[in-house]
Amino acid sequence: IMEGTPLVVGKVLQGNYNAFIILEFIGEGSYGKVAKCKVYGRNAIVAVKIIKQEIKVNVENELLMLEVIGLLNADQAHVVKLYERFLYYGHTCLVFEMLDMDLFQHCLKKGSLCVNDIRPIAKQLLETLQALQSLGVIHADMKPDNVMLINSEYLPNRVKMIDFGMARHSYATRRGDLCQAISYRAPEVTLGLPYTESIDMWGLGCVLAFLYLGFSLFPVHCEHLIMRCIEVDESGSTWRLLTKNELSAIHKTTSFIDLLKKMLRLDGEKRISPTEALQHPFITMSHLSTCLNEYHIGMWTNHMWTIHRTNHMDQPKHQPPGNIVETCIIKEDGNEELQISSSTEKDSEILSETVDLILSFSQMYQLY
Repeated sequence: IMEGTPLVVGKVLQGNYNAFIILEFIGEGSYGKVAKCKVYGRNAIVAVKIIKQEIKVNVENELLMLEVIGLLNADQAHVVKLYERFLYYGHTCLVFEMLDMDLFQHCLKKGSLCVNDIRPIAKQLLETLQALQSLGVIHADMKPDNVMLINSEYLPNRVKMIDFGMARHSYATRRGDLCQAISYRAPEVTLGLPYTESIDMWGLGCVLAFLYLGFSLFPVHCEHLIMRCIEVDESGSTWRLLTKNELSAIHKTTSFIDLLKKMLRLDGEKRISPTEALQHPFITMSHLSTCLNEYHIGMWTNHMWTIHRTNHMDQPKHQPPGNIVETCIIKEDGNEELQISSSTEKDSEILSETVDLILSFSQMYQLY
């Protein structure tokens, strides 16, 4: 990364207020490296992002955005804390709180998640987007790699947003700007149209689908392949979502799918907002209140409460004994009946559920 200044384990980085001893390197990319460091003279571990000189413009933008985001309470807004920044032989170093692993790594390690694990993650990230919107900021790079677990062992499903290198003020967007990873890119960005904060909601919808499926909803790396989902004819470009009855074939996770549909509206102006999404039944679990007994309601209220504990080093005292499975039964008359059952683990039904969801999503953006 730096000629004449090799970065090796054991090297000391001198900051403005503290010195940092490199313990290991935990990340590397086009931007530079991320080192896990111990604060000299203290029993504290941090993550130091060491940025290459040649991407100075990106660094300046990230620093500007981090300064704006610093107005938020990092724990309540679920964003990473920046402790310090300094120069090391001309290279910008950013000192962040040490987190665990990102959601992409988590899914590689543990597999896809059930809706009960996705729910608290979705709630936190919606609160993050709500907080960013209050500042007029677009993250513009929502993807599993940029959402970190705080502590997967003691606080499962507690997350924070990272990497504000592509973030921007909503008033500073320009038509034709390219942002977002391609598999998480909103249609208006791909088409070079004006865009707003709603592109983050599209990205979040894709992230939540990834957590459930275990792979990207749009697993392609070419804009042309993504846009083949659009039929161009005399009436213009048209996508349509499956109807309610068509989606009923999924059988399960009805409220989750409904939220995804609202997040993945093709028209950004009609896409659900973070504030609206936080009131959606999938988040509030209001659709379950008439079906769950008092024990289950208390159990899941407690589960959601543990997500918002301010001291992330405290181990939650209560964990749900099992998964609550939402099952949508389609009767002969076409009406739906929601049934709730308890399961101690992801059993064979979850496999069937996943297959159904994959098949449904594969048709979700079908042509007229």
